[in-house]
Amino acid sequence: MIEATRELIADAAEAIRRQEEAAPPAAAEPSLLGPREPLRVLGYAVNGAADEVALEMLAHLIDDLPIAMEITAMRMQAVELAALVRDRRFAVVCFSDLPPSSPSKTRYLVRRLRSALPELRIAVGRWGPPALADERPQTLVDAGANHVASLLTESRTYLGGLLELPRLPVLDTATAVS
Repeated sequence: MIEATRELIADAAEAIRRQEEAAPPAAAEPSLLGPREPLRVLGYAVNGAADEVALEMLAHLIDDLPIAMEITAMRMQAVELAALVRDRRFAVVCFSDLPPSSPSKTRYLVRRLRSALPELRIAVGRWGPPALADERPQTLVDAGANHVASLLTESRTYLGGLLELPRLPVLDTATAVS
C-alpha cells in the first residue's frame, strides 16, 4: 500500500507539473531585498515508511514555495539529529508521526532538539483523519514544538508563514568580495 501511495503521489506531481508548464508564466513581483536562500527544512519520519510517505506528500504540497525540504530515512539518536541539523544549517525540522502511534518518541526528540538548538523551528505532523486525531497536541507544544498539525495543509500554511522570517541572502558569486 505504501509503494502504491508513492506511485500515486509521483503521478499526481507529474500531472501538476505538466499543467503548470502549459499555463502562461505569472509576472514576477519585484523584490527590494533580492533573492534569498530557500527555507531549509529537514523532514524526519519518526516511525518508518508510512511517515516517510506523508513527508513526501508534504514536499509535493510545498513544491511551489521557496522551501528546500530534505527527507531523511535514516534513524538516529537525538544527539545525531541535532548535529545533522546544526551542520547542514536547517532552519526547520518537521517530524512526521502519524497517529494512532503514541507521540512519546516525537516528544522526546522535540525536547532534546529544543534543548540543543533553542532557535530551531520545530513542526510536528500528526496527520490523519479526525477519528485518529490526537486528543492532546499540547503535550508536543509543551515539549518545545512550535507547531503541531493534524492536516498536511496546516503544515504547508505554517511553513509558508516562515518564509517571512529573515534568512540569508543569496550571494552573487560574480560580484562577491572576498
